[in-house]
Amino acid sequence: MSAKYTAEGSVWINEGGRIVCRDHGGSYLTAAIVKGKGPHIFTPLEDWLYHPPEVAEHYDFNCEDCGGRTTHRAGKGGDDE
Repeated sequence: MSAKYTAEGSVWINEGGRIVCRDHGGSYLTAAIVKGKGPHIFTPLEDWLYHPPEVAEHYDFNCEDCGGRTTHRAGKGGDDE
């Protein structure tokens, strides 16, 4: 996975206000992140904007699915190792 736009503690917010970590944005968003796209990603379904850890922390943005933010995942490549 590309190290761009995957910082631990970051989130993605779509045009409707949905907040997700990189694990819960769906396959279109995940595929775009893997390709290093961002900070503004247009998928066939949604329009996403990356928010770095300092912004997520300041506004207390958390993933609506898991309640957290992007975390490092050992063995997945990119910034995770």
